[in-house]
Amino acid sequence: MNTASTFAPTVFSGLLAIAASAIVLGFAAAPAEAATIRVAAYDLSTEKGRASLDARIHRAAKQVCGVNNGALDMSARRFADRCVEETIADTRAKVAAFRASVQTAAR
Repeated sequence: MNTASTFAPTVFSGLLAIAASAIVLGFAAAPAEAATIRVAAYDLSTEKGRASLDARIHRAAKQVCGVNNGALDMSARRFADRCVEETIADTRAKVAAFRASVQTAAR
């Protein structure tokens, strides 16, 4: 077994666990609303870990944006849907930047 090929994912996972405290989701229109996602809880070196994190991001975005707060009128629903889309995109960008910095540090 090539130790170099097994070392990199191990180091990556270890650095991720040590360095990742949390990514906080928030939306400017509702500054009091935020959700914390502990990235270290997910093994981002696997498809299952990345899918689990993505599902958590979706749930948190819906919570932060008020989608789960009962019936919304059409205008509020459009605002909430846009909020969810923007929050998910922003959070994915934060996760990608974090992963890139951890991968760079592992080299």
